[in-house]
Amino acid sequence: MSTFQTITGEYKRQFIEDILNGMEGFLDNKQLSELNKSLYYNTNNLTFADNPTNHDLDYEKTNNILIKEFIKSKKTKGLSKQTLRAYTGAINNLNKWTIKSFLELSSEDLKDFFIFYQAQHDCSKVTLNNIRRNLSSFFRFLTDEEKIVINPMLRVPAIKEPKKLRKAFTYDEIERMRWELNKHTYLRYKKEKLSIIGMRNQAIFELFLSSGMRVGELVSLKIDDVNFNECKAIVNGKGDKERIVYFSEKAKNYMLQYLQLRQDNNPHLFVNNQKNKIDITAVESMIKRLGQKTDVKAHPHKFRRTFCSSMIKKGMPIDQVQKLMGHDSIETTLRYIDLDDKTIEMTHKKYTNF
Repeated sequence: MSTFQTITGEYKRQFIEDILNGMEGFLDNKQLSELNKSLYYNTNNLTFADNPTNHDLDYEKTNNILIKEFIKSKKTKGLSKQTLRAYTGAINNLNKWTIKSFLELSSEDLKDFFIFYQAQHDCSKVTLNNIRRNLSSFFRFLTDEEKIVINPMLRVPAIKEPKKLRKAFTYDEIERMRWELNKHTYLRYKKEKLSIIGMRNQAIFELFLSSGMRVGELVSLKIDDVNFNECKAIVNGKGDKERIVYFSEKAKNYMLQYLQLRQDNNPHLFVNNQKNKIDITAVESMIKRLGQKTDVKAHPHKFRRTFCSSMIKKGMPIDQVQKLMGHDSIETTLRYIDLDDKTIEMTHKKYTNF
């Protein structure tokens, strides 16, 4: 924004209007009126024309440089590859759509982009909101770096999402999945022989259930990170933040049995058939297949919801649950809690029995 584009009087009006709209939440009516007068007065001597300048012709180059700078800044914060891909994907979609530099986009331009994207991809409101959050972070970066004066995303409202009631596993669902896993831990040849994959899957299941860890944290876990005597482990969470998680005796026993069956030197706690560290996709597929076999809607993240709800139901203070979950705020933890009507009824009777 070091030089003014030369554009017609109509653009000048729109240019000033965009600035006033951006400042609306920060200034009162009198201040906005004075700003309006000042902007018109100080742009009187500028020449505006419709012809594109060299700056316009170089917008693709400029945008690509800005994307690289933004992603580099996020990498230095230790964000996961998955998060970086989400940022890159959202910004690249905007870059393919626009014929302007990111430094010139207005709030109206961005609103038009969201309308276009939704129509082209027929995506959900949740997806649109995820893109909006990623773009908000990008334009906030441009503002912080003083590449733009006003963040145009400030006037792009959040998209109202339908509230989904995300359920935790029921006791019956957990037991059905346990039974299914137990069946496949034993393979019958001439004599009974333990299945290393079956034992691994049982260890993963019980570790998920009793620790509340994320799938990315689980696959990155190394044997040396685990203290089997005290049933706890150190995991690397979002933003490369370390925290301690705890697990059950049942999870401990399955993990130790699994490690005894292993015949490799891989330092990671869980490996695949090729003795390499198991990846997120493999764990997600395993949990999904388990759910299909037991008629349970199952995915790794549902274990976190189940763990969180279970701890709250059993009386653990929410600030302690927040710490175990690795959440920055209690509001995030509250979104994970699934309290059924029966639990609420029993709690009500407990606290109203005068």
